[in-house]
Amino acid sequence: MNYAHLLESILRCHCRQDWTLYIIIPPLMFSRRWMCTIYKRVSSRRWRLRSSNSMASFYHNELRRALSEQTFGIARYEVATPVSPHEATAAVTVLEGPCISVTLTGRGYHLSDGQTFEAIEDLLTSVSPKYAQQRSDALFAKLQGLQ
Repeated sequence: MNYAHLLESILRCHCRQDWTLYIIIPPLMFSRRWMCTIYKRVSSRRWRLRSSNSMASFYHNELRRALSEQTFGIARYEVATPVSPHEATAAVTVLEGPCISVTLTGRGYHLSDGQTFEAIEDLLTSVSPKYAQQRSDALFAKLQGLQ
């Protein structure tokens, strides 16, 4: 079984219902002709085929979204203009004052010293005790609001 048939069988298996599926495939991995052939075979479904150009905006948007959800515990942040389709970088000023560089890749969130974290919350907790306290206070306030 070649890659085209394997991918097609996976797509058919996962798309029996009327779902919108996003497939992100690097442009050099498969030829445009091959991708068009697959698209025609499955075009009765609602598909969105994307090239890796959308990956740059994915990492950029994901990092921006993740940091925007943490504004209670950071002083400020600024996501840099994407330079690579495989990562996004932001300058984050923590409540203690220093500015740190955070990079998001397919392997997680990275600090400039090489530490890697699965979640932005874990990264911020490791570098900022004030963030950890603010996060704890925010969670406690939300729990109090439920009562």
